Order: sequence, then structure tokens, then C-alpha cells
Amino acid sequence: MPHKCQNPNSEQETDPTMPSLSISRRTTAQHVTPSIFWVATVAIVLMSGTACAQTAGNWHFFSINAQYRGGVKQGFKDLGCGTTFDTAMPGGERRVVFHACVSHPEKAKKYYAMRMDLCFKQEAASVTTTRKNYVWFNEDFPADQRDQVADMVQLLPMIFSGELVAKPVKTMQINQSQFKINLAMGKNGKSAEIEVRIQAGEPVEGKFFLERNAASGYDLTKFRLKKGKISTSFVCANQADIMGKYAKLPPFDKLVFGN
Repeated sequence: MPHKCQNPNSEQETDPTMPSLSISRRTTAQHVTPSIFWVATVAIVLMSGTACAQTAGNWHFFSINAQYRGGVKQGFKDLGCGTTFDTAMPGGERRVVFHACVSHPEKAKKYYAMRMDLCFKQEAASVTTTRKNYVWFNEDFPADQRDQVADMVQLLPMIFSGELVAKPVKTMQINQSQFKINLAMGKNGKSAEIEVRIQAGEPVEGKFFLERNAASGYDLTKFRLKKGKISTSFVCANQADIMGKYAKLPPFDKLVFGN
């Protein structure tokens, strides 16, 4: 059975005080490198709510795999990890924090990383980013995919809650881009797949896989981002397994967990 990123309306163990997300509040931007400054921002936001007012939220953890679908199909497992934090905010805002880092399967010192902390408002089938506390991609992350990925990340709270299954929409306007959304139910309603694709330009395609839980909601089991022949899969995983493997392993320690 795959691990599930549980619907926050179902029973779930969450740990909004991850010990790795900590840094002295005396640290200032003038005395840290850019990567450490982002770490400090995350830590202070989660501890004191300086960027967005803090409320209780939900943590999810992922193991990252990749596939190349060319003439010969190749699969690579356990290339990295990711974590998300999402919460409802005062005034109708929602917030999502997303950190991920994945190694190149054939180049030992090359990796792709992203870190973002976004607040947004959702009205019907429209999402507008209201605040970018930070958005960062490392230089190896393809520039033409960055905006689309940041937009899709803002769908994660709606995926985790199951609301895109309960109240499906055919299109979603996210900032300046319109995305086509297709919901397909399977196993007599016991599973669901949500495909997300931008309707203009060169798309990054997203696909989210969910299973029905005991409370008749839906839990995410994995999601996939695909561009051309390369697919990157974020598979829901146990927090202890992910932190045990990656929390002290460079570059994941700083780029995902902020040690």
C-alpha cells in the first residue's frame, strides 16, 4: 500500500514544529549567504508568523523519482525529497510552503531545487497570489518551467483537502495563466486522477493521484510533473523515513530542511 498524504479532514499526524526548521532570530541578511537567508525566512515565518499570520497547518513529505520516456524507458528512484506545509489564513487567504531538491540521475553533483512560500486567494475557479514571501529556484532548474511550477504548487492545498474532487472545475485561472483541469474517477469512486495542463505555451503537465479514505474524502498518494519526455514523481512518504534519509545529507539538509 502506498503512503498517503492525508486529507487534513481525516486523522493525521502533523508536526508544525519540525526541529530542523530553526535558526537564531539574531541572524540577519547582512551576515548570511542567500541560501541561509531563505532558511532563516522559513524558520521565522513558521515560528512567529512575521510574513503571514501563523495558524495550525499540515505537513506532507515526498520521495522523488524520475522517468525518461524516450526510445528506451528509464526509471530512477529515490533521487531526492520534498516537503510542503499548507494552512488557511485569516482574511480568506491560503498559504503553501514547498521545498524540493532532486539529484540528476547521471551527474552526481548536479541537482534541481526549488523553495517557495506563497499566500494566495481562491475565488471559484480563480487563484491569485497575494504574497510571495520567497520564491527561489537554483540555476540548473529550467527557467521556462519556473512560473508554471509555482502556479501549480498553489493547487496543492486544494488537492490535499480533496476539494477538487468534491467540487471539480474544468479550468482554473492561476494568476496570468489558464489551466485545463480534468478529473477522472476510477475503481468505482475509490480512486481519482486530476490532470492539470496550461492552455498556452510549452506546458508543464501535472497529474495528481488520490485514493478514497475512511472518511469518504480523498488522500493524495503521489503527483507527477512532466515536461516533454521527462517525468518527475513526488511520492507521498513517511516523515520519519524522509528526514532520516535526507535531513543531514547535503544538499537536501539546507535546501529542503534548512539545517
